[in-house]
Amino acid sequence: LLQWLMRIFFAASIGFQVPIKDFGDGKVIGYGLLFTLALTGKLAVGFMVPNFNNCEQFKGLHMRDCLVTGFSMAAEGEFAFVIAVFAADNGLISP
Repeated sequence: LLQWLMRIFFAASIGFQVPIKDFGDGKVIGYGLLFTLALTGKLAVGFMVPNFNNCEQFKGLHMRDCLVTGFSMAAEGEFAFVIAVFAADNGLISP
């Protein structure tokens, strides 16, 4: 139930602020590709995690550590997006 409520809260607070009619604009597509590249880079950096476990490289616990590190870096960017939307709504930065 909590996950369901959090999804609705996200859609109501952040998701509905996205202007869908502008998705066909070349500038928006370019920014989307740039952000996708940045996200892919964060996930790739996760694979530079040293193997602290006594297991085979990129298998088992080491793969888990790599993925956790990469996805944690991606979540940091999503939090920054929420802060930026808050700042734009309160006039602290220009949109």
